[in-house]
Amino acid sequence: MVDQEAQLVHDIYAAALEERPWQDVLWDMVRLFDASSAQMVTTFVPVSEGGISIFLGLQAGIVQRYLREVAEVDVWYHELLRRYGHLPTGFIYKSQDLISDKAQQSSRFFADYLRPLEIGHNLGVMVGDGSSDDLPVLPMCLYRPAGAPTFTAEDDARLQRLQTHFTRAMRVRNRMRAAAMGNAAIALDKVATATVVLSRDRRILLANPAAEKFLKQSLVPLVSAGRLCATEPPNTTALEQSLAACQCYQFDSRFSRSIRLSGSPGNGIVLRLAPRLTATPKGSQAAAVGFLTMEGRPAHDLQTLVTTLYKLTPSEAALVKVLSDGLTPEAFADQRGVALATVKTQLQSVFSKTGTRRQSDLMRLAYSIAQ
Repeated sequence: MVDQEAQLVHDIYAAALEERPWQDVLWDMVRLFDASSAQMVTTFVPVSEGGISIFLGLQAGIVQRYLREVAEVDVWYHELLRRYGHLPTGFIYKSQDLISDKAQQSSRFFADYLRPLEIGHNLGVMVGDGSSDDLPVLPMCLYRPAGAPTFTAEDDARLQRLQTHFTRAMRVRNRMRAAAMGNAAIALDKVATATVVLSRDRRILLANPAAEKFLKQSLVPLVSAGRLCATEPPNTTALEQSLAACQCYQFDSRFSRSIRLSGSPGNGIVLRLAPRLTATPKGSQAAAVGFLTMEGRPAHDLQTLVTTLYKLTPSEAALVKVLSDGLTPEAFADQRGVALATVKTQLQSVFSKTGTRRQSDLMRLAYSIAQ
């Protein structure tokens, strides 16, 4: 058991920054505690903004109904609040200590939720109590069927040890997300080009000051109900198709990365799209980053923008610039007086930071930004 617990501690930290953190870790805990199901939910923080929502071995439909009614029907929760009021981080609770089986079985909570989900015993802990911005309210519960043995004092102690690591990992995860999102937002604010972050359904998730000014000064309304739109319906459809392609990093030649939002060809407002950044604010909702400009005019200096948004080094940004100008990696190496192997290493780093896989994809990305 000690080895399994030690492995779990390692996995808790390793999973902290995954897209679905602790999903697999919680399954391992179910097995370690000889439980049948489990849940861990970040209260008041939606998944789209970094919250956690994990339900293992539980029917989704019943769980969703329970979440809507938890404040009304959960007799365990009511008893916890009656006895303790505030449930601090690290607080351990067991259902067998809260309410008698007779009282529990006469409740709607038992009839509508516990019995259908085959839950008889609950061992829970507060991973976070919401006492700070980087520690949201996060209860975690392990369940056993009614006929199974109740949780023991040894189970309490083991969960208490693991909770400490979950809490630390949660703090790390949320601080890292806040830093990444904050830095990305700051970077976008400093960019002189009108820049927006868009969802797949054209919602404007973020607009930097230059974009807000650009949209306000437009003679034609380009925003409806918070969504960017074109004056011509076919162009709005093309925008949606391109956003879907960007979200999947699919550089499909059938979809233009440059969408005319208004005006006649050669004299209108265009939106140039690029796949979202890895640290885009509201990144889980974002499909693409868009740059607003007047058609026929370069949007901005490519080298400066890729350095700011993709966190490229000056050498990496210079490499993107010369490649977009038609030079080869060999020519860049000769120009800089460095080994070709060094340039290839830089190119691989650029691929990683921009989410591209090959030079042709990188050039399409550069073109979508700069032309």
